[in-house]
Amino acid sequence: MHAVLRHAAWLVPVALLATGCPKLGDLGGVGEALDPYKPRVTFKKVGLRDINWEQVDVNLVFKVENPNPLKVALAHFAYDLDLEGNDILQGKMEDGLELPAEDSATLKVPLTLTFSEMANLLADTKGKDELDMKLSGNLGFDTPIGVVKVPYESKGEVPVLRTPKVAFKGVRIGKVDLLGNEAKLKVDLKVTNKGKEKLTFENFDYTFKLKDTKVASGAVDSLGEAEGDGTTTLTLPIDVKLTSLGSSLVSLVTEGGSADAELKASTNVVTPFGPVPLSIDESGKVRVEK
Repeated sequence: MHAVLRHAAWLVPVALLATGCPKLGDLGGVGEALDPYKPRVTFKKVGLRDINWEQVDVNLVFKVENPNPLKVALAHFAYDLDLEGNDILQGKMEDGLELPAEDSATLKVPLTLTFSEMANLLADTKGKDELDMKLSGNLGFDTPIGVVKVPYESKGEVPVLRTPKVAFKGVRIGKVDLLGNEAKLKVDLKVTNKGKEKLTFENFDYTFKLKDTKVASGAVDSLGEAEGDGTTTLTLPIDVKLTSLGSSLVSLVTEGGSADAELKASTNVVTPFGPVPLSIDESGKVRVEK
């Protein structure tokens, strides 16, 4: 098509608007005549940017096609986000995206969802690691005939993480070598995983205290796996140097008893969406048993 004829494509709708300049929503049959000239919007995917135990950052990725021989700029992006049948988020963004003439462009709209603000929803969807999403709204485009609104509606899934709960279950006394001034303890931890998929605890760096006294510190490559949608016992092996402890603690870790305990640790938790750092700060009374 010659350049003059291509540019004339805009002149038809412009001429229709020349008298009275009605709004696009009031054009009636004229609005239908504009359809071939409207940009086309196709939802592609939810792109994960970052996720942690507090929130998820995603990109809503659209393909936007411009059938016109002139560049078109995006004036606004209006959205209504629904998760599992619940209205979660509404908003409107201004954006400077410019669509090339007779070409397409990728539009990435960043959104952040905070899990604490969706606490009731997450409680109702126990065991799910991805929530069904419905996204609807419109994109407004600056054209020679004014702002053209193009509606869209799409479905997808949004990832979520549920923070595992770690609590003391008990402490078991393993091998005791009084001559070598060493003892081995096994700290049993009750790990509750409310997600559907298993979680693997790697690079577990810890400090363990009994009676407000540091008994041991160190790191283990892997603490093990917590099964999905349930509670798993994971065991932290600890080597204790008896020479660094007072007599009451030596008696506790070799003979047993009850005492206040504290575990501070950092670990990488392997989730369905990749490794996520987790800090643990657990305290309480434990039973030390042979």
